[in-house]
Amino acid sequence: KVAAVEKFLAGTSKTDIVLEFGISARSLFDKWVAIYRKDGPSGLAPKPKGRKPSVAGKESLEEKVYRLEMENALLKKFQALMAKDEAAQPQKRKQSRH
Repeated sequence: KVAAVEKFLAGTSKTDIVLEFGISARSLFDKWVAIYRKDGPSGLAPKPKGRKPSVAGKESLEEKVYRLEMENALLKKFQALMAKDEAAQPQKRKQSRH
C-alpha cells in the first residue's frame, strides 16, 4: 500500500499503479492515498484483526491477592471499631442517667 501511494505521489498515474500492484478497485486506491495524506505511512500499516483485548478488569493474581488482603484488613478494623463502639454505648447510658 505504502509503496503504491508513494509511487503515485512521485508522479506515476493511478491507472499504471492499479495495474502494476493489482489493486482491485481505483476507489480503494483513492482511500489509501487519502489515509496516507492524513496519517502518513503509519496510517496504512496493517491493523490487528478482532476485538481489542480488554484491559479493564484484568488484574494479576498477585494484585488480586493484595487487594483482597487490604479489603480483609479494612473489614477487620471496621468490625473492631463497631465492637468497641457497642461496648462503650451501655457505659454512656449508665453515665447519662446519674
